[in-house]
Amino acid sequence: GGGWRVRLDSGASVGALYLVDATGRSAWVTRRFGRRDRLDDLVASTTAVESATTPPRMCIVSTPTGWHYSLPTFDGRGRVEVTLGDRSTLGESAGRRRSATTALSTWSDDQLVPVGDALMSLDPLSGDGVGFGIVSGEEAAASIVASLTGDRTAIERFRRGAEMVYERELERRAEAYSAVQRWPDHDFWRRRHGPPASPRLSSASNT
Repeated sequence: GGGWRVRLDSGASVGALYLVDATGRSAWVTRRFGRRDRLDDLVASTTAVESATTPPRMCIVSTPTGWHYSLPTFDGRGRVEVTLGDRSTLGESAGRRRSATTALSTWSDDQLVPVGDALMSLDPLSGDGVGFGIVSGEEAAASIVASLTGDRTAIERFRRGAEMVYERELERRAEAYSAVQRWPDHDFWRRRHGPPASPRLSSASNT
């Protein structure tokens, strides 16, 4: 393709052969050129609590409607309480953030490269979201450099590598949820027991 031209808020425009989408879960750019698959409707509600007796460790427990975890603040003067559940149960309002497991299953331009949550949003229980964001950014940059120097398969290899990461994360997600058998009759757990589908991260030209 002929690359990209992006108009800035100032009115100026910038041209580039490749455009990296690092806009997080919104995938503000890539969602206009591809399809995003969502495995669940998870949301997170977060509350900061001041406490002089905060234990110096994170605690995670299952509940009938999802997960709850508590972790100390950096200064040790309080803790952060996070409740995870389906939007149908917790609702969606100020202070609640979408936390669904999603992935961009197709996009139509190899010169548009999503990274981090714009490429795939992992279940918060994985604890890998920040790490994946950093690593995928580094690998995307290396792939773009390789492509600019003549390696025509570099972007596709990046895509396939991301697909392997996503499949591994789905396996870990399924194991974590299937390990909880305390609430078999509750909708949250019933929706998550069993192996999930694994959408492929591929360009539209390859589907």
